[in-house]
Amino acid sequence: QAVQFMPALVIPQLLVCGLFGNRSTLPRVLELVGDVLPLTYAVDAMHLLLGGTELTGAFWRDIAVVAGFIVAILVLGAATLRRRTP
Repeated sequence: QAVQFMPALVIPQLLVCGLFGNRSTLPRVLELVGDVLPLTYAVDAMHLLLGGTELTGAFWRDIAVVAGFIVAILVLGAATLRRRTP
């Protein structure tokens, strides 16, 4: 069932994360939506990394946000699993 939700979660993130264009050209509502999605932070971190600059606090903040989303998703997934006792 999780695979069925993938397009609904991934496609909107791809459209508003700044991967295909500059996020500042998006309408303000979509820019705000992009601010709460994890792919935006991953793309921002990659832009900083590929820019050849020092790894600043912004880079580590973006990495921490992505790692936080990963941990939250894993905890949520583990909490929703059914426990089977023999």
